[in-house]
Amino acid sequence: PKCPLCETSPSTVTGYISHLAQMHATNLAEQGIHLRCSCGRKFLSMQNSSREHTANCGGRDFTAEKAEKRVPTTPECVLCEFRPATLSGYVCHL
Repeated sequence: PKCPLCETSPSTVTGYISHLAQMHATNLAEQGIHLRCSCGRKFLSMQNSSREHTANCGGRDFTAEKAEKRVPTTPECVLCEFRPATLSGYVCHL
């Protein structure tokens, strides 16, 4: 599948995740997508795209799917309506 931010089509699950991080400084969660391999495994991050999976399956036949809407886990800023995605983002925002 094509990158949601450019015309690049990385050929593997790990390549897709790396492309987002290196070229666009973002990740699957921030883009609201997850990757589903033809073997059925769902990838939310590089952490769960293991070498074992790549060795067994190859990770080359996958699709990008819209992720389920997550309930925010960080509080809304007390000074404005901004809601950072992470606790460290909240601290930096203040």
